[in-house]
Amino acid sequence: MPIVSSEEGIRLVLLNNPLLFSFLYEIRSEFVIKKYIFFWIMVFLVSILLPCPAFSQTPVQIIVNGKKISEDAEPQIVNNRIMVPLKFIAETLGASVKWDNQIKQVNITGDSIDVSLSLSGDACKNGERISLDRPATIENGRILVPIRFVTISLGLNIAWDNNKKIVYLYSKELEPEEVINLYCQFLSGRQYGLAYELLTQENKNTITKSDFTSYMKLFDKRFTEEEDTLIEKGSEFTDYVIGGFAYSKVIDFVLTQKYINISTGKEEITTLHRKVVISNNSWRVYREDLSEMYAYLDRIRNPEIGLSREKPLPLGKSLIVPGEVQISVQNSIKGEEAWKILHDASNSNVPPEEGYMYVLTSVKAKNVSSKDEALQLNNTDFKLVGSSNTIFSPSEKSIILPENGVCKKFEGEVYPGGEITGIVSFYVPENESNLIIIWVSGNQKDQRFFDIGK
Repeated sequence: MPIVSSEEGIRLVLLNNPLLFSFLYEIRSEFVIKKYIFFWIMVFLVSILLPCPAFSQTPVQIIVNGKKISEDAEPQIVNNRIMVPLKFIAETLGASVKWDNQIKQVNITGDSIDVSLSLSGDACKNGERISLDRPATIENGRILVPIRFVTISLGLNIAWDNNKKIVYLYSKELEPEEVINLYCQFLSGRQYGLAYELLTQENKNTITKSDFTSYMKLFDKRFTEEEDTLIEKGSEFTDYVIGGFAYSKVIDFVLTQKYINISTGKEEITTLHRKVVISNNSWRVYREDLSEMYAYLDRIRNPEIGLSREKPLPLGKSLIVPGEVQISVQNSIKGEEAWKILHDASNSNVPPEEGYMYVLTSVKAKNVSSKDEALQLNNTDFKLVGSSNTIFSPSEKSIILPENGVCKKFEGEVYPGGEITGIVSFYVPENESNLIIIWVSGNQKDQRFFDIGK
């Protein structure tokens, strides 16, 4: 908004406030206020009633590499441009800041950075001139500069949350603690696309940005975050394999988050693990629970899938069943191949009778509950149904499975975040087709159906 003169401001106020004009006129007439006193009264009123063209009163918050800048160095919005405290940002990044009062110039030095800025508007970085779209100013002893100058001179990325008035500044290369801090800040600020960019390339190959964003929005409909995430550095590993990928360096961080469950109104505390790894020569966040995201998305996009025999969940897909257990059928082995596995596992296993076969189904289950309680999972949580409409229970014929490996028995106790994979075995007629596993734990109306493939 353009700056107006005092006289013009008075005219605008009087035109828009006829009652005020009448009131002041009466005062002037009654008390015979001299012209210059009346004028300054009007100037005072203009200063109150007209919007100020300079500094916005809307508070702006700055987060640098996931760390909040001190509240005593608040930025300002000047003519729609964000002016930020140079010293606090530079020192947060480990740079040295010195002020030369004689020539009114600030000098910033750091790793491969040598920046100078004078209040006259001249600025240089490593000997090259930098243009400012607005000169630096001094407010309450703080040097405020346009945010564009900070990003160029200090080599930072920038993101702006217009709703919450938050400026995110972050280095192109981040340390592990900075990566996880910034990741959590992006998520709490609903900056899901930016959080996605901090994931490993392996994660990005698994889930798209749109699916990642959709899941996070879905999560926000269930919870509201009450306070910032508490981040604690956990174990460090070298030559560590997660999700089938080998990483040279891995740091495990423990995240404690406090939420309000919107549906119940109750406070819930969740403890998560996030690993920060070297991916494409940079530290990135590795998400191990991408299948959980797909399970929630599938539930929303296909609300009837898995609820009936007519619409079983496809092989390999996961579904979160009542009780907050994420289940997927990985594969199934039948007939001679299944018998070979049982024969190799133990001499006590007997071959199937003529016209019958073993069905070995690999099931993965994960405790995704927000309650810090262990769940006991075993093969009795499942049954099998086929074309004859007969219900088959596990282990109707006693068998012995390997104690370890992918063909071990499905059973175990897991806390939130823990998962088990094992075999649920059935003994059925060879002519049984259209086999579907039923998750039967709990109330019968809560049953879920899983296709085990051909």
